[in-house]
Amino acid sequence: MSSPQDSGTASPLEDDEVNFESGDEYEETIRKQRAENAALLASLELSTGGSALVDPEGTKRKRSAADVEERKKKRLSEQRIRAAEDRKKRLKAEAANGGPDLRPARTSARLRGKLPAGMEEENKRIEAEKKEMEFKRAQSKKLLHQEHKLLALLGEDEEAKKKEEALIGALQAVIAREDEEEEEKKSKASLKSSARGGLGDETDEVDTDRALQELQEEIDKMDLLAAKKVTPKRLYTAAWHPSVQRELLFTGDKEGHIGVWEPFAKKAHTSGGDDDETAESKEDLDQVTGDDGIAYTLRIPDDSSPISCLKVPPHNPTKLFSSSYNSTLRKIDLEKGVSEQVFSFSTEDDDDGGDGALLSVFDFQREGDGGATAGGDVIWCGDHRGGVVRIDLREPGAPPGPGAGSARSKRSNGGSGGGGGSNWQRWQLCEKKIGGLSINPMSPHVLSVASLDQSIHLFDTRRLSTLPQTSFIPTTYKHVDPDTLSLLQQDVLEGGAQLGWKKSKQASTSVDFSPDGSKLAAVSYDDVVKVWEMDKEWLDVDVVSGATAGAGTVAKKGRASTSSTKSNATPKKGGLMRYFKKEEGEEVEDLKGTSTSSSKGNGRKGATSSAQSRPTDLLASPLVIPHNNQTGKWLTLFRVRWAPTPTSTSANHFTIGNMRRSIDLYSAEGKYLRGLYDEEWQSAVPAVCVFHPAGGVGSQIGERVMGGSASGRCVLWGRPREGSDGEAA
Repeated sequence: MSSPQDSGTASPLEDDEVNFESGDEYEETIRKQRAENAALLASLELSTGGSALVDPEGTKRKRSAADVEERKKKRLSEQRIRAAEDRKKRLKAEAANGGPDLRPARTSARLRGKLPAGMEEENKRIEAEKKEMEFKRAQSKKLLHQEHKLLALLGEDEEAKKKEEALIGALQAVIAREDEEEEEKKSKASLKSSARGGLGDETDEVDTDRALQELQEEIDKMDLLAAKKVTPKRLYTAAWHPSVQRELLFTGDKEGHIGVWEPFAKKAHTSGGDDDETAESKEDLDQVTGDDGIAYTLRIPDDSSPISCLKVPPHNPTKLFSSSYNSTLRKIDLEKGVSEQVFSFSTEDDDDGGDGALLSVFDFQREGDGGATAGGDVIWCGDHRGGVVRIDLREPGAPPGPGAGSARSKRSNGGSGGGGGSNWQRWQLCEKKIGGLSINPMSPHVLSVASLDQSIHLFDTRRLSTLPQTSFIPTTYKHVDPDTLSLLQQDVLEGGAQLGWKKSKQASTSVDFSPDGSKLAAVSYDDVVKVWEMDKEWLDVDVVSGATAGAGTVAKKGRASTSSTKSNATPKKGGLMRYFKKEEGEEVEDLKGTSTSSSKGNGRKGATSSAQSRPTDLLASPLVIPHNNQTGKWLTLFRVRWAPTPTSTSANHFTIGNMRRSIDLYSAEGKYLRGLYDEEWQSAVPAVCVFHPAGGVGSQIGERVMGGSASGRCVLWGRPREGSDGEAA
């Protein structure tokens, strides 16, 4: 067959213009073209249609397997040859050296324990420093649990000895004045009772508008009285001593310092220079100098754990209690000048110092259990793992160590922890850290907590004694036993211990009961302050047994008949405020079936309360007050603190810090009373605010409030003093 090049006519492959008269001719032409194309490909030895030219993978697959195997053998042969040559060289070298080299493979001098020249002394110094650090750590762990005198807390130099003498003198003078004030109070109360002819307790009708007006007038008179840097670091907490003749303030900071500030004490001036005369003239004029009064700083040696809470027992002002992030609770005897440990999750014998929870806040059970103690002997502590610890100082018992409450020991035993120490018990009430805790002063079996898990709870401690305890401390919130937590947070009608709860949009940081127990305030990070009404009859009623119980009554274990209790405890529609709209004289029936006329109390005219009208959730309907609580990382969280109420007609009000560097004052009804601010001496946010417990409208010293900032500076606001002799007029 001739090729297309030899033919004078065009190839069928190149013929693009073909005319067809019928379909048969077209098909015949296609067959011819196909035949010619096949012949052309055959002549070119491209029977596959040229796929081999464009398919390299196909070409590779056609390579001879023998060639590949040959190359593999060649590489292996070369490797064997090189290994044999190396072996011959090694044997030849060993023969020349008299035998094989048995030394280990070469390592660095550092791994062989050899140091370069001149490093021996450096190594000895490092080892000595390491041993010294271990010794100091062991010593500080022992000091943490030991008893200390004020001299050890002030320091060991000569200046510390002088400070100790001055501080002990000031404390003893305050205690002596406090005893005199208590005697005066008792004599005045006795004279008042005799004048009334033994007619019983006086009941004053509360005029809310008048009380608020008197309060506003008192607050408008407040002025900056003193300012001083009391502690070297950021303030975490503060507490007043109840004395009014010689005012004394205690503060705790971030690094374990406890500051003692006597704001109106006069400094000793001995040099007689011009500076001393200037200072004396300023004191005579009652001017704020920024270094007013005298301050002392106490700290356990080698301990820098933050002081999380400070409080003076309400019925025992000779003591000062402090909790710390080193998992200890301590007591300072102001009369003896001695600091001793009250409670700890670990002991000095623990190898790792213990792994107990950090104590974040505590409060005193004002009347103890059933009035057996005047107050200060039963303490409730909240920890950073969501637990609450009850400590009874009247019960003897060793501090909880590896066999009592240590989480390490419980893990090693494989248990979840059942009880506590001989004088303490722990319950897991929340999932995360408890940052706020308060006990109702008039109903001491009612406990309120605020948690990092956004919740605010109200518990009946009479029910806790019948529920499981958890001395095992979870390492994180994920290790909290959900069954135990759910049981404790059940309503009292369902076998739990909860009287009410409220969840905020963000973390809840603080709760506090008012001095008369009629109000509960809480702070949360969603920029609100919540205030609830707390009716004493609602709190004292034992909803399980169906009768009003005393402060120390413990409800019997088991569930009551739900047919009667639930029907009586279920509130009617209309919200919580409907219970305060009863007309005076209207009668309601309690659980016993008796009728009681409406009572006057809780700061409201004609307010009534009974066991029958008690809502199932006491925290259902709060009063919400907008307030900026975004303190951030470098400020102490805001906490509400109520002012004292010297008389039954005093208006409840509270204080809280402000991000605009003022000390805010609010009434219980949410009215903004005043922001205390001084441009010169309040250059930082006073995050820690607290009232003097013996102040208030109608008291001897009037309103007294302190604000402390992150720099450790404290400012004191109050009614201007009439005297300059260090005593209230």
